[in-house]
Amino acid sequence: MIKPRTLSPVSKLPLLTIEAVTMIYGESDPQLILETLQQFKAEALGYVSQVESLWGSGATEDVTRHFHSLKTMAAMVGAEKMSRVCKVLEHQLRAKDMLEARRTYTLFEKIWLDTLKELDQHLLAPEGSSAHAK
Repeated sequence: MIKPRTLSPVSKLPLLTIEAVTMIYGESDPQLILETLQQFKAEALGYVSQVESLWGSGATEDVTRHFHSLKTMAAMVGAEKMSRVCKVLEHQLRAKDMLEARRTYTLFEKIWLDTLKELDQHLLAPEGSSAHAK
């Protein structure tokens, strides 16, 4: 039997940790960091759109695959809450625990909107501002 995942640690995670991107690409190229965040946002929007259209349709395997992709992409740019909630949803869907998955999905929607706001702060901030240094 698959053990259920809990969400309690999610509240303690940051929405976006730019250090994750700077570790991969280096602090010396802020333009590359911005491009990476822009690409993440564009790709994640596509996956989230697919999840929203498939959620409740019974296409559990497709939704699970999208959450897996979102989890990985989010982790690579330091979107820690997003990555964690996607990991939990992926696990719940694989375990066919739809009751918990529906509860977690509500949290996912909130974290996604908060992550978008945080991304936009970084993407719209003037180069060299404190938003890039977070």
